[in-house]
Amino acid sequence: MDRRELQTRLSGAANPFQRRVIEARHSPRGIPIRGLAGAKWNPGIGNGFYSGTPLETAINGALDETIDAAGDPAAITAASDRMQAAAADATGRAMVQLSGIRVQASTNFLVPSLRWVLAFGEVIILADDQRPYWQNNSRQEINVSMLTGQDGQEQRVRAVKSQEEIAITLAMLKTDRYEYALRDINNGNVVQSAMANFDMAFDANAALERKVRTLNTASIGSGGSFGAFTFTGAKASRVFVAHSFIDQSNLPATNDFVIDSTTLGLVGNPGGTANTTTTGFRKEVFDIVTWYSAAWGDSFREGPVSPSGVILVPSSDVAAIGTSLGLAAALQSQIAEDIKAHGFSKVTWLGREYTLVPDNTLAPGTCFVPMNRPLFQLFLKPGMDLEDVQTDKMNNKESRAQAKVWGFHAPAHWRVNGLRIRYRTAA
Repeated sequence: MDRRELQTRLSGAANPFQRRVIEARHSPRGIPIRGLAGAKWNPGIGNGFYSGTPLETAINGALDETIDAAGDPAAITAASDRMQAAAADATGRAMVQLSGIRVQASTNFLVPSLRWVLAFGEVIILADDQRPYWQNNSRQEINVSMLTGQDGQEQRVRAVKSQEEIAITLAMLKTDRYEYALRDINNGNVVQSAMANFDMAFDANAALERKVRTLNTASIGSGGSFGAFTFTGAKASRVFVAHSFIDQSNLPATNDFVIDSTTLGLVGNPGGTANTTTTGFRKEVFDIVTWYSAAWGDSFREGPVSPSGVILVPSSDVAAIGTSLGLAAALQSQIAEDIKAHGFSKVTWLGREYTLVPDNTLAPGTCFVPMNRPLFQLFLKPGMDLEDVQTDKMNNKESRAQAKVWGFHAPAHWRVNGLRIRYRTAA
């Protein structure tokens, strides 16, 4: 384009922005596009081969489109709407689309499964001025496992008398402190890129998940939830107090099972496969879950105890269900058919559908089964959570940490609402 054509086009610009883009596209005083003539822009892979477009062609094409749009009122309005939407999108995905850039992101950081609280707990969100209490409205004393101290490091068991109310202790759960540089003299402010390398909210949730599961899986004497049930002695320590008309031989004596000959006989499968150092997750797990639920009958005023339909299984053990059933020779099996149709995620046993959830935080050889009522209650008070930021500009560094308010309690009689099943003997 010669100088006269350029001047004619500039004089016909609809607005100053369109005029500047025309200059950038055609004027020697604009962006030195021609210096990029030898560069290649790679938009992706096509037909298995890298394909490139000369960068000069790519940029000039984009500028031509911008020039046309800058003179179109409807296009300007649409662009403005897109920019406002992109600015309001916290995920950044809309901004990526707006820029016409395709970003391929990848990370080699592995994250833990956070499923325990959702599977076994009831989460209660508190207002800033609310304090949780628990009332024993039964006729007996009941032991309650709860936190002690505002650091939440310890758990204690307290006997709560009939009709007594107790305050649930709240504690502060703190994350590690992260430190990062504020700026780079070559690249400017690098805070956002530094903060992209950590996720304190996720770390806080992971720490909370670890704390709660540690409390639940502690020994019974320390307030844990899995182990033999107590029927005699002090009533506060009993998991339940049965009416004299109930034949207690019907009721489960534990919620912590090992698949051995005794357990197999108990659940009506004496010919089943007992644990060895090589056995995996298998049909006998479903036998135990079915028997445990049925054995309680209608003992509870709240209704029957029944499986929630979820089983947390160590991620390396989930696929073993297919091997244990011998799929090639057991086509008549409903479980086999389900696995063929849905993979390892959903299995039907005696009319009940189970979802096998792979969990990479569980030790192989043991699975956990939540029932239809909570094993514990978890209290959160997000309005009182904290984030502490310390900035040292002279030394070019900043650090931050978070603290989360939480509380926990697990009445002893709620222990019936969860199962631990060990299906492999430790080597």
